[in-house]
Formats: sequence, structure tokens, C-alpha cells
Amino acid sequence: MRETRQRDSEMPVKVPRRVWEAILYLRQSLQLDMHDAMRVSEACASRGLYEAADWILENQDEYLKLLTEGPETTD
Repeated sequence: MRETRQRDSEMPVKVPRRVWEAILYLRQSLQLDMHDAMRVSEACASRGLYEAADWILENQDEYLKLLTEGPETTD
């Protein structure tokens, strides 16, 4: 089990391309603590970026990992 966790932590976060693009948009356009997943999700929702808002709320651990390790985007 420990070995599996170690391998999982080395793998990039899989995230839909549109979600990643929404996160990048917010990071560039707002003065927002990007590590505050709830506020980022709310900011996404208030701008109509519902897919990103939902993904962040449903994947908070992966979201935080995404900020430091980057994505493997999927369509």
C-alpha cells in the first residue's frame, strides 16, 4: 500500500483541459489565494466556469497537488 501511495504522489494530476485553463485564467486575472480551494471554486462559479468550480470542490487534494506539480490535461 505504501508503494502505491508513493507512485500516486509521483504521477501528474489528471485534469480536464478546460478546468486547467479556468484555473490559469483566475491565477492571472485575480488577486486570490490559489491555495484556498473554496474561494477559487466560488470565483469560478461566479464567472460561469461551473465545470472548474465542481472539479475543484470534488478533488480538493488533487487541486492542491496540481498547483505545485502541474497537470496532465485531458479532453
